[in-house]
Amino acid sequence: LIWADASLVLDTLAVSRALVPLLRNFETDLVVQPHPKRNSTFEEIKHILTNRSQKRFIPIAPYLRDQLAFYTQSRHFNDDDGLYWMAFFAARRSNNTIAFFDRWWLEVRRWQYRDQVSVMYALNSLPLNLRPKVATFDANNNGNKCCKSHGKKYPPEQALCLTLVGDLRKCCRRCYHRVPRSAGDHPDPFAPVARHRPSHRYHPFWV
Repeated sequence: LIWADASLVLDTLAVSRALVPLLRNFETDLVVQPHPKRNSTFEEIKHILTNRSQKRFIPIAPYLRDQLAFYTQSRHFNDDDGLYWMAFFAARRSNNTIAFFDRWWLEVRRWQYRDQVSVMYALNSLPLNLRPKVATFDANNNGNKCCKSHGKKYPPEQALCLTLVGDLRKCCRRCYHRVPRSAGDHPDPFAPVARHRPSHRYHPFWV
């Protein structure tokens, strides 16, 4: 199973690249992307609650506060395990994956439609023998380093671009790229951050 958010840009080989982690390790059940901006479920919920100026968030605010209170007190949940960004993921059909998706859907129905804030609880609340084995998309696999001269690694948020469009110099519409200081510079992912404006075509790395 491959899930892709409708707002993402893909090329024709995106599915094949997304399956690589599952083929590399047959014990892996689920391949996900770490959240590019926030590191915990509580941080995500609080972010939504402080941005209620978006009209769509106002009706769900009471449910989010109840969800936050429940997760804070739950003995099944540890908010130190990070946060996965579920706009794009690959999954193997297995009993553990099915158990996770069932639990995740139960959490969405129990609280509110922002499924991003339920995913980590759904994973943590499963018995250990039913939890899917999780891997992450990694831009630094297979020697993908930005320059042999210094060997720095790409930031993790660029892994999704590599998977979706096959090139770290193009944008999948959801990442924050490190953009070179001038068009003549070597593309350096550690240059200052610039946000690409969404469009229906790829964005050059050096715009």
